[in-house]
Amino acid sequence: MATKIIALALVMLALFAGIYIADQAGWIDLQPGDPPRADSLFQVQFLTTSSIDRTEQMESIGSTGHVITYAMNDNDMDGLGDINLDTRVTNVNIGGADETWAFGASIDFVDFRITGGQPIYILNQTDLNTRWDVAYSLGETGSPTLSQVGDRAESRDWKTGMSDQLNIDLRMNPTATALFALPDEGSIEFTVGGVKLYVVLRDAA
Repeated sequence: MATKIIALALVMLALFAGIYIADQAGWIDLQPGDPPRADSLFQVQFLTTSSIDRTEQMESIGSTGHVITYAMNDNDMDGLGDINLDTRVTNVNIGGADETWAFGASIDFVDFRITGGQPIYILNQTDLNTRWDVAYSLGETGSPTLSQVGDRAESRDWKTGMSDQLNIDLRMNPTATALFALPDEGSIEFTVGGVKLYVVLRDAA
């Protein structure tokens, strides 16, 4: 009996020694690094390279960089199909150069018009109307990893001080924008890196 106990102890000792050696060699990680810190302190601004697929009378970006406005005539508003938003996102958190921060982008509000007693949203819906028709991407070399689930996007490896261009492509619903009456405007609201952004569409004349 004592021989079996000694043999079992030797086996367990060898097992734990093997795990320790594998951890030190980097084959396994018994002590994973800290998870990314919560998203905060990102600077986000619209860029003038943002565009729509119609001829606008005016494109303007507010002084904060958080509001972009497109004014167009009624015919162009009626046929609006795509909005391509370019934003500059900079991680201004204070931390180590290799410290990572969580970043997220989401749609908070989509304007609508009522027809037949039902809301018709100005942004198209897809996947059986379960999500907004939006695509997110990062546009520069060495970008953080960005993953999209439904109509939200997130990054878990945005390092301190890193800056990148976030592209937000929206497929609009011209059935809804055709319901704009002069003068009229609608909006779409986002949260990007904890910052509120607004797209304003104005049916000017």
